[in-house]
Amino acid sequence: MGNAGWWAAPSPVTEIGVAGGAVDTQPSDLSVLRKVSQQLVFHYRAGGDNADNGIARDRIDELDTRYADVMFARIDQLGDVPDRVACAR
Repeated sequence: MGNAGWWAAPSPVTEIGVAGGAVDTQPSDLSVLRKVSQQLVFHYRAGGDNADNGIARDRIDELDTRYADVMFARIDQLGDVPDRVACAR
């Protein structure tokens, strides 16, 4: 596998598992994906207090979520997500 192929393949951390089908239905435009993802995920270093960024106190432990399949499962579990998912360290 060439260098580009190595980078294109998911790792155990970035493998999305069963959420792959849902991801495949999303737009391929990076600017659109960025806007969508900003509504779902808040990086803990992204500036400001968790509460100021819509992260409920009882969901702070989600900051320890590291694996993509677990993040997608949590988003799916929440259903229609009114607040961002506090994850991605």
